[in-house]
Order: sequence, then structure tokens, then C-alpha cells
Amino acid sequence: MLALGVVVVLGGWSISRRYVAGGITARAMKNPATSRSAISELAQLGDSALSALLDAAVSDDREVAIPARAELEAMLARWAAGRPASFESRCSRVIRGVTHREPLLTPSGRVWARRLGDQALRLIDPHQAGEDSGLLSDVERLFAVSQQTSQYPDQPLRARSIRTVRVSPPRRAPASVAASPNPPVQQAPLAAPAEGSVAAPPLTAAAPAPQLDSPLPAAEPIPSEPTAVATGPASLDWRPPAQAAGEPTEPRRLVQSDTTPDASTVPASPTQPGLSAEVIALLEGDDRDKLQLVEQLLRGEHENAAAILLRLAKDPAPRVRLSAISALGSSPNPRLTEAAYRLAVHDEDPKVARLASELQKLLR
Repeated sequence: MLALGVVVVLGGWSISRRYVAGGITARAMKNPATSRSAISELAQLGDSALSALLDAAVSDDREVAIPARAELEAMLARWAAGRPASFESRCSRVIRGVTHREPLLTPSGRVWARRLGDQALRLIDPHQAGEDSGLLSDVERLFAVSQQTSQYPDQPLRARSIRTVRVSPPRRAPASVAASPNPPVQQAPLAAPAEGSVAAPPLTAAAPAPQLDSPLPAAEPIPSEPTAVATGPASLDWRPPAQAAGEPTEPRRLVQSDTTPDASTVPASPTQPGLSAEVIALLEGDDRDKLQLVEQLLRGEHENAAAILLRLAKDPAPRVRLSAISALGSSPNPRLTEAAYRLAVHDEDPKVARLASELQKLLR
């Protein structure tokens, strides 16, 4: 009877702590402003709050998810430092929890999940590889589940999209050629009308008729290299965001011209050729449209994602800057992470400035 009573007491105590942890998580999601203090309370509950921490880590609200993810990473580090007997089972429980919740993760959250798996692999003791084989298989399963996602935010944010510039042909070019009443330039010379045929009205004017007796001159070949006017932003500057005196804060692009006397630099307008109509509409919209644009960039739906995010990182709205800087920081490209860190450090909003500490950990 005594043993049964102890089991009942311990079971009730564990259930009550989980109930308290669930209430704290619900409070944090309801009021993101208190998320950091709520996550700190969850951390004090120990292993019984692990499920609640995992639920908070997959939240689509970054103010709730970021501190929960940081606490989970710190939890793994503490377990590795103490190296308890249940180290493997504890780490496996965290990795399996993230794997089960992977469909709920945002694109930046999936990047964090893979980073958490890398951290778990680094914590495996090479002298106890056989004992940690279960943890290794759990991490491999997490990576396999993450790779099934169609696009990740690291794809549009790689350095390849920054260093190379591709000039896409106009989307409306085929439609305009089909709708044009004039024949293409490369069309063969028109043959003389047969006898008895009805001549075409106004199109066969008397003046251009002699030109039809000889082949039309070949059109000039289209240059294979993209011109600087159509490239959008020239190159990304990875220096600190502090600008020189007299330099405008808007991104600038080079404009090469032989006819205009002032062909130095001009501010990039929202209607630059490098942006699609949908991106321009979202950039000119309200804060909700800009936040939607950030999510689309994370899913890889637009080109030049890094340049657009750097532009949104200087938006007047603090929550837009927070979302854009967070998206830049979630990239595995260290140059983008460093740029996000410098932007967050110099930001006036306290929420954005607090993000700098999280980004600094990624740069270590």
C-alpha cells in the first residue's frame, strides 16, 4: 500500500506540473510580450515542461518560438556538461519531439531544427558511440523528415543569389509578339501577290513597297551579358549599416549611361526591373503585406530574396524589421547572419535589439 501511495503521489505531482506548464505556454502564446518570462518559468519546471517547451518552439509567433528554441539548446548543453546517465534518452526525447512537430514549423523553424540536430551530433561522445546509436538514428530521422520539404529558406538566401545576376526575359514577350499586327523582323521577304488576287488594304502602302523587294537587314544580336540597368541592386555591402555622411539610407544601384551627364548612382525605386509586380505591390502595401512578403521569401517564391530582406530590415515598422532580420539570421550563410546581427545591434527598437543576442550565438 505504501508503494502504491508513493506511485499515486508521484504521478499526480507529474501531471500537475505538466498542467502548470501547459498553462504557462498558453499564456505566452496569448500574450507574446510576456513570452520570455513565461519560457523562463517553464525552464524552472525541468523535464516535465519539455513537451510545453517543444510546443512553444514550433509556434508561428517568433517572440514565443525564439526564446523556447534558445532554452532547448541551452538544455542540451547543460545535459552534455553534466553528462547524466540518462543523457541519451533525454536528447532523443527532444529530437523526437521536434521530429513529430516538424510539419508545424515555419521555414525558419526548420532551419533551427536542423541546427538542433547538428548540436546533438556534436554532443555525442565518440568513446560511447555504441551507447548513443539511438540518438544518432533519431537525428538522422529528423534530417530525413526535414529534407522532404520542398523548399527551405536557405535556398533563396545562399550566396549564389547574391553574387550572380540573371536577367530573365520579359514574361509578356510571347503575348506581345502574338498580338502584334506587324510581322516579326526575322520574317522572310514577302512574295509578290499572284495575279487575280485581292490586294491587302492599307498594310501594303506605296512608300515601303520597294523595301520588300530586298531582304530586311538582320537584327542586332542581343547582348549575352546583362546590362547594369536591369540588374537591380549591384552588390550587397557587408559592412556595418552605419552610413557615411550625406549618403542616403535607401539602397542604391549603378546606372551606366553615355547620354546623361549624371550617371553615378541613383536611389533604387520600387519599380526597378529586378522586382516582380507582386513583390512591388507587397513592398508598397501595409505592414501585413510586408510580413506576408517575408514569409513568401522564406518559402523561396521570389528571386533576390536577400536583397529584398535587407531592404525590409530598414523598414519604419519595427515588426517588419524584426521579421526581416530574423529571416536573414535563419540562413546558414554566415555573411547573411552577420549582416542580420549588425542590423539588430544598431536597431532602436528593443525587441529587435534583443534579437542580436540570439544571432550572436549563431556566429560563435
